[in-house]
Amino acid sequence: MTLDPRYSRSVGLFGASGQNLLSSSRVAIVGLGGIGSHLGQQLAYLGIESFSLIDHDLVTDSSLNRLVGATAEDVGSPKVDIAKRTIELIQPGADVRAWASSFSDASGTGSLDLSSFDVVFGAVDTDPVRLDLLSETSACGTPYLDCASDVLVEDGMVEAFGGRTAFNFVERGCLACFDLLDQRELRRATMTPEELATDDRLYGVPRSVLNARGPSVISVNGVIASVGVTEFMVWHVGLRRPQRLLTYRADVGGVRASLDDPPEVCPYCDMYEARRTIEPT
Repeated sequence: MTLDPRYSRSVGLFGASGQNLLSSSRVAIVGLGGIGSHLGQQLAYLGIESFSLIDHDLVTDSSLNRLVGATAEDVGSPKVDIAKRTIELIQPGADVRAWASSFSDASGTGSLDLSSFDVVFGAVDTDPVRLDLLSETSACGTPYLDCASDVLVEDGMVEAFGGRTAFNFVERGCLACFDLLDQRELRRATMTPEELATDDRLYGVPRSVLNARGPSVISVNGVIASVGVTEFMVWHVGLRRPQRLLTYRADVGGVRASLDDPPEVCPYCDMYEARRTIEPT
């Protein structure tokens, strides 16, 4: 394969074989908001030419502080359309498929086969969707790289801010292993309206506050996306062993790799490993 000269500086890091491997890769991105829009842009610049994009959300005025590629004229448009446009401006020949729907709706149609991707990126807002992604990628044997940013506010004051990347299944370890899923949020996702009202009374926090979206700024999202894309890159081209869990503390300035060992028993890791050992037919 003849390499495009635009990649000459990238080839200096991981060679022509690495660039060819990236260019032939297939990726899915679930969530095309503040972090996901960075992911699409960076992966396109890296040379990826095959994308599947999934997000049901629309561009709002408050999206314009952090949504890569969006302008005021895009308010009301699906976020996947903005991401598709950005990717195609960088990679005019790219195959970009977009689902302006929830992940459950897209996967439920049968037209989204997660086993066909080299990696699935998740940049979603809620843990129930993360759990769905974890479950489905483990079942089909596809690595899943989850990216999230967060701001911790206590008594109206910002206590900490930053985010993390979790590269599930590249080595044993996942969101469930490292206790990164909010069990209360997962329980609430299955409750009836009456049960939610009771839970609110017991917990003492209004449901509207629990579901409110917190602060989000483009620079923090960009760091998280860059860390995630870099971990995918070094793993996919074989530069080094990827980190399963990296935490970015923007409030103190630093990225820390988790040294924790995953538990010996995990239903998601076990399912992934079993799926990867199945011989292709």
